[in-house]
Amino acid sequence: MTTSDNRLRMNLLGASLLGAGTLLFTACGGGGKSSSEGGGSATFMNLEEVSNGFGQLVPHTVQKLDEFGNPSLQMVSIRTQQDMVDNLTLANPILPVPQFDEDAILPSGFPGNHFLVARFTQPIAIDSVLDSTPGGLANSGLIGSVTVVAIDPLGGTAIPVAGRAFVHGKTYAGKLDQNGRFELQRWVQLDATGKPEAVLPEGLGFPGTEDNFQGSELLVGKNSLVFIPDTDGDLSTHETFPEGFEIRMRITTAILARNGKNLEHQVLACTTVGPDLITP
Repeated sequence: MTTSDNRLRMNLLGASLLGAGTLLFTACGGGGKSSSEGGGSATFMNLEEVSNGFGQLVPHTVQKLDEFGNPSLQMVSIRTQQDMVDNLTLANPILPVPQFDEDAILPSGFPGNHFLVARFTQPIAIDSVLDSTPGGLANSGLIGSVTVVAIDPLGGTAIPVAGRAFVHGKTYAGKLDQNGRFELQRWVQLDATGKPEAVLPEGLGFPGTEDNFQGSELLVGKNSLVFIPDTDGDLSTHETFPEGFEIRMRITTAILARNGKNLEHQVLACTTVGPDLITP
């Protein structure tokens, strides 16, 4: 592989990312073992993926080249430059990110709320993501280490998306305690069959509680952050992300694992509702 070949593939990556209307500031490398694999307190926290349920937004993906240099059916998540060098060609570009349907439907095709889920290699320290104070309601209960906004393609203005965020099926809600903070409530858990179920009536409408779909159990994991658009405070009324905008989830290194380790790399995941007609 020559230097010019490597430069060509890097240029192809940039063109593919812009063409998809999706930018990745920093994807994650391998890091150490996750806690489920026996990692200890020194284990790093990295991103597994950001998904909209219809497919993976981050890391970007490409079809793996076979021994003859032809695209295979196997998908590769691009986490390192070597992944690009090994698999990216003019005939095998980066795959476009999946968009949301214009209707409020789940990956199963049945009615349900749109959602974004970010999964990590370590259990999440909830208070590094969710805000227990009344002031946090203005930011959908997010403390600022994670933001979800809709970008106006004409003016570039970032508009916060109204919604509700969950970690491990839990969210801050209910009455204020003596310290003026909401209590941490479990709205969703997995039932005996591994399907999400609403623990509280307010949890009905969380993806998977009304109609199960492949991978819905991952939304309730200790390593999972789920964001659902919600303008009326009622998950049972199915809602979509705003159409005509770039939907952007930014995850900063301020997010913590339970072992106290910060996320190793900042991540930006983007998609649209309906076909991506937004020019770079």
